[in-house]
Amino acid sequence: LCAMMPLHLPLLQNMFFVYASTILLFCTAVLYCADTQLGKVGKQSFSQQTLMEIFTSGIPNKKILSLSAGDPEDLSQWRGLELMDDGCIKNIQWVIKGLSGTINLESLPSSIRLCNISTNHLSGSLNLVGLPDVLDTLYLSYNLFSGEVDLTQLPQTLRILSLAMNTLSVPINVTCLPSSLRQIFLYDNAFSGLTDFGHLPSSLVHFNIARTKLSGTLESSAAWKFDIEDSQVTQASPTR
Repeated sequence: LCAMMPLHLPLLQNMFFVYASTILLFCTAVLYCADTQLGKVGKQSFSQQTLMEIFTSGIPNKKILSLSAGDPEDLSQWRGLELMDDGCIKNIQWVIKGLSGTINLESLPSSIRLCNISTNHLSGSLNLVGLPDVLDTLYLSYNLFSGEVDLTQLPQTLRILSLAMNTLSVPINVTCLPSSLRQIFLYDNAFSGLTDFGHLPSSLVHFNIARTKLSGTLESSAAWKFDIEDSQVTQASPTR
């Protein structure tokens, strides 16, 4: 028996390493979420690698995103990431990757300007509070996200937001959209209820809420493109 033990030692060491790494990531995620809610620890307290691991911790098939055989252990080993000269992440492009499971948007690294994870099989709720301050474009369309969504605390730099083709529901508040927003796509969701469209930003050029159950009145404008078909929203001439 003693003679056989050295043969199994590498296997036991690998099993222990995997187990310990999993426990460490879980504890880090719990600590991050708890401290973020309490406002005690910011994203700057964690490396971007750790934040990305937390971001994808709910994706069971995330090995799709790795350039190596296992889970990516370095930012350079992630597929679809564009890094800046300082090594920080600038863009995430994970379109049509077959990803499933859930994501933790609140853990997105603060340097990210574009995040496109559309056309996958991702599900769960969407927390749009605490997104990166420099975020310019966010595509979450053509997935299976559900539940309510808060549009009142989006980054002031955001220009394009697409949540189309999900199963998001309940009324939405579009009275506090960022002044930088130019395009917002909410079509083909289960949004419902009377909505105040009287405070849309003047920067907006395309607003698509087609095939929802939203109701209310939108003022028409030559500078804006509204898509409201198959909804209960009506369009009116601007007041003078």
